Amino acid sequence: MEEEYNQIIRYRSSILLGMFIILSILLFTFLITVMLIINSDRQTTRKITTIKNRAIRGSIISYDNYSIAYSQKTYRA
Repeated sequence: MEEEYNQIIRYRSSILLGMFIILSILLFTFLITVMLIINSDRQTTRKITTIKNRAIRGSIISYDNYSIAYSQKTYRA
């Protein structure tokens, strides 16, 4: 009876030890993967863009110093 009880205890402890080792390996793999992702140079598209209005150049001045046309920024609400 006592020998059978000891076998059951050893069986359960070996199962728990195996589960602990498997979970430890999975956690270690996860942490290594996270560290590799954090330290890698990721080239993603920028979420924030700068709008540059290149059409605004100022006044067009002729040879005799006369302003022919000018560009003016229009603001929209």
